[in-house]
Amino acid sequence: MISKIIEPKILSLITTEKCTAACHNCCFQCSPRLKQRMSLEDMKFLIDEVIKDFPMILACVFTGGECTTLGTDLHQIINYAAINNLKCRIVTNGHWAVSESRALLFLKQLKDAGLHELNLSTGDEHQKWIPYDRIVYACQAAVKLEPV
Repeated sequence: MISKIIEPKILSLITTEKCTAACHNCCFQCSPRLKQRMSLEDMKFLIDEVIKDFPMILACVFTGGECTTLGTDLHQIINYAAINNLKCRIVTNGHWAVSESRALLFLKQLKDAGLHELNLSTGDEHQKWIPYDRIVYACQAAVKLEPV
């Protein structure tokens, strides 16, 4: 029997159980009531260990819960991953995009830290918590920041 070696390309960190929404179908069972989160030091440690053990890793995904609730720690860990030659992605519900101008400022700061990709979680359940307009504002801002 021939076995195939699987070489991972992406590291995903579930950075927090805290979320700005409380969707009943959340795959991680996150909610505003939960406060558990990874420390910046733990995230750096895991990135270092994974890069050392799996040098083929190309990207790091920060998710949760709602990774943007990490505040400046999110900026710092994106920058840390980028310095270590990882492309960075966040998965977010877009709660922070209260207007296009605020979304643009928010995403510009993350892009300057090293963010390469934005994934927006949305759908019927999310819309109970996050107005659809915020997804639109986040998309409009992201398009303006996309490299030409």
